[in-house]
Amino acid sequence: MRHKRSELSQQKRFIKRLVTECAFQDRQRSETVNILSRGEIAASASQAFDYVLPGLANYELGEVLSDSKGTGSLQ
Repeated sequence: MRHKRSELSQQKRFIKRLVTECAFQDRQRSETVNILSRGEIAASASQAFDYVLPGLANYELGEVLSDSKGTGSLQ
């Protein structure tokens, strides 16, 4: 198969998508805030994959993912 993504890349994309889909969008401050804990992220990833590397779910509860200043953790 050409252009098949590695397992690590698939896990990173899954976790990033999960965190951004479940994030809180603050319209006043124009920022996106994480509302999932590390345990919840790891539990969701372990349901989707056989083995998940422990360092991939490194998003804190309440962490600013993106904002208008460009200083979020996903920017």
